[in-house]
Amino acid sequence: EELQDRCSLTPSPRKPLLTSLVGIKGYFSFRQASPFDVTEVRVNLSNLESRVGPYHVHNFPVPSVRQSLSNLCSNDNVGGHWNPFSINTSDPSYPKVPGSTHDKYEIGDLSAKHMSLAGQNNSNMVFTDFNLPLFGQNSIVGRSVVIHQTDGNRFVCANKMFSPFDNICNLHAFFYKRCCTIN
Repeated sequence: EELQDRCSLTPSPRKPLLTSLVGIKGYFSFRQASPFDVTEVRVNLSNLESRVGPYHVHNFPVPSVRQSLSNLCSNDNVGGHWNPFSINTSDPSYPKVPGSTHDKYEIGDLSAKHMSLAGQNNSNMVFTDFNLPLFGQNSIVGRSVVIHQTDGNRFVCANKMFSPFDNICNLHAFFYKRCCTIN
């Protein structure tokens, strides 16, 4: 069975004030036909205003337990980048930009593998990744996607909930952080 997932980054209409504080809208879509196929990733984001840069799959989903909004996407909650092969990102040979084969990067390092969001207001990208599985023990399913500010601080984060009618995640806007959980 083909796996397809879509994570929307649209602020909740119940909190319109937060829309003006963050304002980023869009989605990440992940699709893999089988464990033997590449994963297609679609990134469609608007109103970035050059505020963000790197984006990654992180180890854990955003917790559903209510807590301080300022640390919702902290390392304590969503962990670091998904890196099941323990690739050393401090090694001078670690590629910092696209151009190497995908196995040279952390599985979750989407921006280094494909393209940073730095300097962009809108982004509409489609790329394939042979090392971003939706199947198996190294799958990104059940993890989160975090968009970072250009200085590396975590910026965008929100929980994903399934609608009974489709597979689009509905996100709740939080003060300045939202993440997208891949489920």
